Amino acid sequence: MREIMSVESTKKSNKKESKSRNKMKTQQTKRSPKKAIGKSRKVKQIEQPKKKWKKGMSLLFDLLYYLLVIGIILGSILFVANKDSNKSFFGYRFYNVLTNSMVPQKDSLPGGFHSGDVTIVKMATYDQIKVNDIVTFTVGEGSYLTHRVKEKMTELNGEEGKFMITQGDANKSQDPPVDGSRVVGKVVFVIPYVGNILKFVRDHFVVCLIFLISMFGFVWVLRFYFEQPDYVEVKKGKTKKKPRVHKGNVKEKRNIRST
Repeated sequence: MREIMSVESTKKSNKKESKSRNKMKTQQTKRSPKKAIGKSRKVKQIEQPKKKWKKGMSLLFDLLYYLLVIGIILGSILFVANKDSNKSFFGYRFYNVLTNSMVPQKDSLPGGFHSGDVTIVKMATYDQIKVNDIVTFTVGEGSYLTHRVKEKMTELNGEEGKFMITQGDANKSQDPPVDGSRVVGKVVFVIPYVGNILKFVRDHFVVCLIFLISMFGFVWVLRFYFEQPDYVEVKKGKTKKKPRVHKGNVKEKRNIRST
């Protein structure tokens, strides 16, 4: 009987001790839950090499970005230059084609252009141009004409000087003789359809500006996204704690076995 009483008393004391320990544990977890979570959940980020498709997309948007920047610079130069035909940049002028007098024909020489194109004219004098060159010359005040040179003359109606006869590739008749002093330059390059675009930009400047800014921002964001490296989160392994064995519980088991 004494042994049974001692076993019961040890049971009660062990229960009290376990309850008090459990309370202490719950209080500790309530006070510092972040520390406990941080210790158990340690995450490491490892950088991975970019995938092939992501590399290709980043190169594509890089190319689009730089092309857009170059296009904006060139477009702004053309826009400013095309406003005033008397302005020249590094010896070149830009003219918007208004008529189809130089549309290429079957038997015409190369170099023709259409209405809505932009011609780049290198400034030149009468002595620097040749027959079959496409030249730009003044016609009245503030008006310009760009036709092909058919003939150069040193005399006109008994008067000595520098004259030339021009004709449009799409025209059936030649132009009246022109004084050589009116020559502005000769056409060296033609940009198709840009004149129509510049005209549209002038008429709808605010809309085009908003569209350009939004396009620039869209390409920049996509370029930044595809250049970001990929990371993989790896959780560190948790160490399992062995369950604690209390001395009181061991004594209790021994006493029960002895009974």
